[in-house]
Amino acid sequence: MAFWVVHFLIRNTESNYFLNLVYYCSKNVTSMYVIQWTLVFWGAMIFGYKSKSPLETMLIMPVVVLATFGVNYIFKLAKKQVGKKAIA
Repeated sequence: MAFWVVHFLIRNTESNYFLNLVYYCSKNVTSMYVIQWTLVFWGAMIFGYKSKSPLETMLIMPVVVLATFGVNYIFKLAKKQVGKKAIA
C-alpha cells in the first residue's frame, strides 16, 4: 500500500528540486555508495573509531554527504573528459 501511495504522489506531482535529487541519487546509487563508504572508512581511520561524541557524529554526517556528492560530481566530470579524449 505504501509503495502505491508513493507512486501515486510521484506521478501526480510536478518535478521539483527534491524529486530531481532523488532521481539523481537513484541513477548514481552504486558510485555514491562506494564513494560514501570510502569516505566513512577513511574518516574513521584518520579521526579514530568511536572517538567522537554522538553530537559530533551527527554534525559530521552532512559533511560526509556533501563530500559524497562533490566527489561523485568530480568523478563524472573526469569520466566525461576521458571519454572525450578517447574519441578525439
